[in-house]
Amino acid sequence: MNFRVMFLASVAALALLSGCNAGVETSVPAPTPESAPATTPAPTATTNAGTPEPGGNDKPAPAAAAPQGAPGPPATPDADAPLAPTPDEDKNIKDAEASKDNAKAAAAYVARASRHVNDDKAGTKIRFNAVVKDAKKALELDPGNKRATSLLKLAEGRLAEKK
Repeated sequence: MNFRVMFLASVAALALLSGCNAGVETSVPAPTPESAPATTPAPTATTNAGTPEPGGNDKPAPAAAAPQGAPGPPATPDADAPLAPTPDEDKNIKDAEASKDNAKAAAAYVARASRHVNDDKAGTKIRFNAVVKDAKKALELDPGNKRATSLLKLAEGRLAEKK
């Protein structure tokens, strides 16, 4: 008896769910000429540059201009482009060396090396030679500095690729 009640209840629920949309229009009506959006025909290129315009005007039609904002070839940095100035990092290095705090000085060298890694306008060789120099100086001051070790490996790898 329980099975029959459950079965009938589920059939009734299904019937209710399927009948909920009765009388509701679910299709989208086809567009009519009145409801269709207005369209403008695309201009056609019937005139050639240098030929007179139709209608008696003797001026030649203007030549087609290049699209504005079109991407050009990718910019490549000059191989000999100098590094961007790093006045803040230079000051931090000077202050840290004056304080005789090796960990602080190493961190300042690492900060400048990180800045050089991200200097996209400088030449690759110049940039990564500066990173090697700063990372080695940081490792002299703090041999366990993991960031300096990582930067040194990165820079040496990039310089090896360029050979």
